[in-house]
Amino acid sequence: MNALDFEFEGKKYLGFATGINQKRFAHSDTIRLKKIPGILIDSRGTVTELPIERFVEHNDEMIALIPHVNGIMDFDSLNPDTGSIKKLIHLGEILKKYDFPLKTIIPEAIKWTSDGGILLFPPALVSWLTGLQDEDTEENGMQLHHPDLEGEDGWSFSLAVLIYRTITGKDPYGIEQGENRRERIRKNAFTPIEAVIPEIKETVSGFINNALKGISRKQPDLKEWYNFILSWEKEGLTEELSEEERKHRLAQAGLKNKYIDKKVSISRWFRKNGWKYTGALIVLIIVSFVAAPPVKKALSPPVTAGLNPMEVAKLYYQAINNMDMETMADCTAEKAGKNDINFVTTIYVTSRTRKAYEHINGPVPADKWVEQGKPELPEDSWPWGCSDLKLTALQENLIKAEYLFWMPPEQDKKTGKIINRTDILTFRQGKKAWEIISINRSESFQTD
Repeated sequence: MNALDFEFEGKKYLGFATGINQKRFAHSDTIRLKKIPGILIDSRGTVTELPIERFVEHNDEMIALIPHVNGIMDFDSLNPDTGSIKKLIHLGEILKKYDFPLKTIIPEAIKWTSDGGILLFPPALVSWLTGLQDEDTEENGMQLHHPDLEGEDGWSFSLAVLIYRTITGKDPYGIEQGENRRERIRKNAFTPIEAVIPEIKETVSGFINNALKGISRKQPDLKEWYNFILSWEKEGLTEELSEEERKHRLAQAGLKNKYIDKKVSISRWFRKNGWKYTGALIVLIIVSFVAAPPVKKALSPPVTAGLNPMEVAKLYYQAINNMDMETMADCTAEKAGKNDINFVTTIYVTSRTRKAYEHINGPVPADKWVEQGKPELPEDSWPWGCSDLKLTALQENLIKAEYLFWMPPEQDKKTGKIINRTDILTFRQGKKAWEIISINRSESFQTD
């Protein structure tokens, strides 16, 4: 997005090309795009808004016009010095202070002025154009944004990528583009900086690597980044190493890199082919599971023997959390709980298969997680099953169960949907134990 001097109807503007022809641009919401102006920060820190005054067609593409600014220079995002990075941090602080959109650093939108100031093109328009470029070309390998972060966290992640590239001359995610790059970002599959520069100080590599881990770690705030740059200028980034220590660090970093590449490779293979194996395993386990209970029940008493209905109900929901399908079957009779058992079986097989192929941590029982105060879960781990269970006896053979049910997360989400459920359980006295013979369920999704 190059800035250009532009004259229209006798008035001088600063314009920048959108790269979009008039026909396509006609469908855009220009009112929304004009609502958030660009800004100019002079060398004294004074902030001036630069609204989009109009769009005009020029050389078969639409040009956005803002008030004219003299002496505009491009921001060199491929090789910035520490002074330029400090100006970026200052820009982030200004955006945060004045409630301008602070989502990510878009280098094309940032310009320097000849008197030491900063110009930011209208961020809503630039974000929209960047999104269109992603859709059209999927070539966002040189961009700095995290697909799931915004605000100061998004800006912080962008700084981490930019500084990594400045220090190493390489991108932490290699040449990956489009969806492959977004996958690497979400899976923290970047090349550790010490793998490129083994002499880098451990405090520096730790700070940058943690910032690149996105949503799995707390992002450094702008003040922490500013202090990092000051330390860089004062003390440098590297330290002297013996040849033996250098080889040791390279070997460790190489092992990390191999693990990361293997994890991504397995994930991509599983995404393309794993469903075939998962489906086969699910069928096998369901068939085995359906065939096994009659034999089991014939040879041994159910685990519910001697329990009253309230105890059987509690055991049933604990079995869901533990993915213990045999215990669920012991608690039920006829067709009661069949859908629950099939669903739990599917989740059990899928999570175990993914754990084998992708080395994920897998589900954590929701009741224990909630009791512990909902602590931060490891990467690729998520709450599953029933929590906040409340059982009420309506009659001897009738129990109401109220609880929250935590669903498996959708792709790239930390937790799944939460369902408010109320079950009415009907019991009968069987030959060996009390059994649930029907589950009358009502539910609704919980909103944040």
